[in-house]
Order: sequence, then C-alpha cells, then structure tokens
Amino acid sequence: EESDIIDLEKRYWLLKAQSRTGRFDLETFVPLVSPPIHASLSEGLFHAFDENRDNHIDFKEISCGLSACCRGPVAERQK
Repeated sequence: EESDIIDLEKRYWLLKAQSRTGRFDLETFVPLVSPPIHASLSEGLFHAFDENRDNHIDFKEISCGLSACCRGPVAERQK
C-alpha cells in the first residue's frame, strides 16, 4: 500500500540521518537486525539488499528487499 511505502521511506531517511557516514551502510544496518544474529549472517543479509554492491543501501534497495522478504515468492524470500 502507498501508506506503507511512505512510512518506510520516512523511517529509511531517519535511520540514514543517524548514520555516522550519512549513508545506510553496514554499520547502520547491523544493529537493526533483530533478534541479534551472527555478524557474518548480518553482513550476508546486508549484501543481499545491496544489489549494486556500492556498500550502502538506497531506498529502492531497501523497499525491494523488504518486499521480496515479506511478500515475494518463496524462491525470492529464500535468497
């Protein structure tokens, strides 16, 4: 829904603003993973979202990644 996308975008910009680098990078991402998981798994999940491999997640990547995780076909969710 459009309201979900608007809410996600607001949260994305808030988190990005809290980043030390001003980017939604691995350092910003890892503390958000709940429950805490092993660092290598957090890093792998981050890289699954970071489609263009530029070491930060932009809004399109986070929205597409979350959509695939939550609503996508089973094969996409398991990536």
